[in-house]
Amino acid sequence: MMGAIVIFDCDGRFHDGRSASFPDHLDASIGGEMLRDYVVRNMGYVAITDLNRSTLVQVRPAQGELSELILDVPAGTTITDVIDPAKAGLATDAKDPKAGASAVALWRFDPDTRKLRVSLSPPQSRPF
Repeated sequence: MMGAIVIFDCDGRFHDGRSASFPDHLDASIGGEMLRDYVVRNMGYVAITDLNRSTLVQVRPAQGELSELILDVPAGTTITDVIDPAKAGLATDAKDPKAGASAVALWRFDPDTRKLRVSLSPPQSRPF
């Protein structure tokens, strides 16, 4: 079961992706997971989804290639694992021949600075 969906737009504003007003804000006729996937892949938004105490982060690089993500982790949260969506059986782009390949090369969570560093290999230029 899916919990909260937080969507960050290109201006850094965040939206409740499960709110009935979010599709209205975009004049969209779809909602939920379909709208989340659409705004990440086509509008460059970043989506963070709560999935039964796990978090799914979706990113679409706007230009160039992304080889590393550094995320600020809220106090009281512990990172125990970082799983590539392709390995976890989550939805990937079936049209992309590289969609089944793992992008997460390595990860490290520093509890002192509350930073999660995820290295990607190969660098990503498409939504992931």
